[in-house]
Amino acid sequence: MNKQKTRTILVIGSKSDPVIQFFKRQTKQWVCGEVDFHYIYQDGFSESTHLCDKSWWFEDQASLRHDMVDGVWNRMVEPRRTKLTLCQEMEAFAIYLMNSVYPKVLNRPMAGLSNQAKLYQISLLNLKLIQKIDSIMAMNTTPNHLGISGKVIYKSASGVRSIVRNLMPNDRQRWITEPVLFQTQIIGENIRVHVIDDFVIACLCRSENIDYRYAQKTEMRRVELPLLIANECIEINRQLGLIFTGIDLILRDNTYYLLEVNPAPGYAYFDVDGTVSRQLMDYFARKPKH
Repeated sequence: MNKQKTRTILVIGSKSDPVIQFFKRQTKQWVCGEVDFHYIYQDGFSESTHLCDKSWWFEDQASLRHDMVDGVWNRMVEPRRTKLTLCQEMEAFAIYLMNSVYPKVLNRPMAGLSNQAKLYQISLLNLKLIQKIDSIMAMNTTPNHLGISGKVIYKSASGVRSIVRNLMPNDRQRWITEPVLFQTQIIGENIRVHVIDDFVIACLCRSENIDYRYAQKTEMRRVELPLLIANECIEINRQLGLIFTGIDLILRDNTYYLLEVNPAPGYAYFDVDGTVSRQLMDYFARKPKH
């Protein structure tokens, strides 16, 4: 019987990324000879880590040819803040490799670009059961000029992480200097859904804050979605050309509402039982579909 080849998987991102470090700790708990994860950190680009058209090579003289790579987890969520031209060129070339050369990339950088304009991202989706929320993006105006009324929340309109806040009466005359996304506030149960290929993992997040990520106390537990809702979450991934996402839903009166889709989810916060990490590893252990 032939021994199964160990799959070589790159994890590319910042060394300070808590998601990468959480995943690294999780994988140490499992013995799996099918996957060999190589962590490549942007922090070392042009210093301890180098790149050319044939391979990566590192300060310990080790090298890794591009044709040996079986898959990549793209965690290059933002460029390194540096004026070093060589570092910037390496990042640009790494993005090219993930977009056009490497197989089985989760997620390809070009597929995540829709998140740079959240309202545009939502407009791309053709939904059947999950409902879209009334939303408006604006700048160089005030909420009053927009005619916004009722209970409304607001947040960054781009992929930049921001705190979700209620629009208060004293905010309505404030001048908006950068793109802001306003959405009708839906009072209900917050559910974060992680989709990995065709596997769905849902987590209920309950707190007193409008943005549970910044609450002092948040109750989190795994929940099962109705099959048709779970399948539509998988379909959301496919429509956006993504494989791994964090989909934010609100459940009210048996109706699910879509807030946004995160193409580089900070899943560690929600992985209450290790299931997401395990599914990520299993995904890379599988051979690509033909």
